[in-house]
Amino acid sequence: MADVMEVGCIGCGGRGRVYSSGLAKLPGFRMRGYADARIEAAKAFQEAYGGDYATPELDRVLEDPRIGAVLICTYHDTHAPLAIKAAQQGKHILLEKPMALTIEECKAIEQAVEKAGVRMALGFKMRFMPVITKVKEKIGTPMMMVGQMMDRRWADTNWAQQPKIGGGNVISQGCHTTNILTYFAGADPVSVYAEGGTMTHTGTDIIDNVVATVRYRNGVVAGMIQGDAGLNPYVSKFFFELFGRDGRGAGLYNRCHEAVLWGADVDRIGPEHLTPEENEDIEGDRGLLRHFAECVKANRPTLVGPREGRIATTIVVKLFESVRTGKPQAIAV
Repeated sequence: MADVMEVGCIGCGGRGRVYSSGLAKLPGFRMRGYADARIEAAKAFQEAYGGDYATPELDRVLEDPRIGAVLICTYHDTHAPLAIKAAQQGKHILLEKPMALTIEECKAIEQAVEKAGVRMALGFKMRFMPVITKVKEKIGTPMMMVGQMMDRRWADTNWAQQPKIGGGNVISQGCHTTNILTYFAGADPVSVYAEGGTMTHTGTDIIDNVVATVRYRNGVVAGMIQGDAGLNPYVSKFFFELFGRDGRGAGLYNRCHEAVLWGADVDRIGPEHLTPEENEDIEGDRGLLRHFAECVKANRPTLVGPREGRIATTIVVKLFESVRTGKPQAIAV
């Protein structure tokens, strides 16, 4: 492997900016090309983060033989074709969440990545948030837990709210919730039952708010509340609560920047308990990028790879089926 890996970014929006700016600072990586249908956005990225070209042609980045890794930060409906082609071109992939909008697309990406022998990480930054990982260390495997991610009402014009290209809030943000619940559970999901529907939007069939129960293979049970009916300022947009078998537990609040614990050897984890480096990365973005870079260089699987991406999407797709049918749905992963 070359001493310096050149990287391309496809999709020069908010998440593309986070990933491009972060990777440009990591030793052993160099941004080379940027692709976006809005050529002015691609040019702005090149000016900000360096590189050799900006283009409206996505295939120029995908087919560039000098590029060894790509950042895919496009509309959700494009994730599968772009990630599959990137894998076929032998490129490592950092793919923004959700992995895809359907289970079938997720499986196709996973198969392409495995066949090509490349490394993939999903944009599950929460998996690297320092307070989340410290709570997992203190509590271990819980008996029961709750994961809540409730947002202010999304605009009807928001691209991610569109059924075909974004899929709506519950899959766009809910994949974060399902990924972290699965991380805390330490096992694969086996079933989900959900109630909800189209509650905050009109003129669409998107399920925009849900309450679900997810059961895991090891017996852990999780409640999940997801949608855009409003943001509770008391606990914040991100809120998780864990109840352990031995009386230990934790509640994570303030975007999971803080946690209260009981039955553990500490009763609180907050910014004052973190190192300066952890506080600088309290949202987990840098940890995600460092992990991806290390796994690419060492040629080892990531902790947020295609299987984890597929499971996160599968739970959401199955809870949609549960809402529509009124029946629990089995999950086979």
